[in-house]
Amino acid sequence: TFCMINKLNITEVGKVELFKIETNASFAFYPIEFDNDILSVVNAFNLNQPVLAEKLIKPSPTSSLYRLKLEDGSVFILRKCLLSKLSLLSAQCELSNLLSDSIFIQPLRLQQNNFVLQLGESAWIAYPYIEGTIYTGDNCNIDSLLNSVLDFEKSLKNASKKLSYIHKANLPTQ
Repeated sequence: TFCMINKLNITEVGKVELFKIETNASFAFYPIEFDNDILSVVNAFNLNQPVLAEKLIKPSPTSSLYRLKLEDGSVFILRKCLLSKLSLLSAQCELSNLLSDSIFIQPLRLQQNNFVLQLGESAWIAYPYIEGTIYTGDNCNIDSLLNSVLDFEKSLKNASKKLSYIHKANLPTQ
């Protein structure tokens, strides 16, 4: 059977403060010294010399995020995870690489053509920093936002069909 659903006129429903759900809204980057791990990651991903390293302070039991500003003006994010998350991180990178860079991050590849660097007891990835804003309820039309979410879901579904069985097995199903 075919069911017709009327489009909701959400402008009359009132605003939902979705931004309160955003977990990165109140976190900030704090400058840190370059340590051997960060310099090793920069070298492994063949990045230019960093001029500033910042750590995002947020309560995450499985990863740490660093923002690097390089001498050529480019900015990258380094994500450090527990080595026990290596397979998951690799699968996430393979999936995100199948998505358009206009809708999701594109992880950098190492010289060995993989995305994840194993360094000591940690696994690292790198990707270009994407400047953005936190959704406030006023800075984006909700129809556009929901359409983008639906397009993203569709892209994920199509990309997941191209993943190897090994990578699929390492991704959560829900």
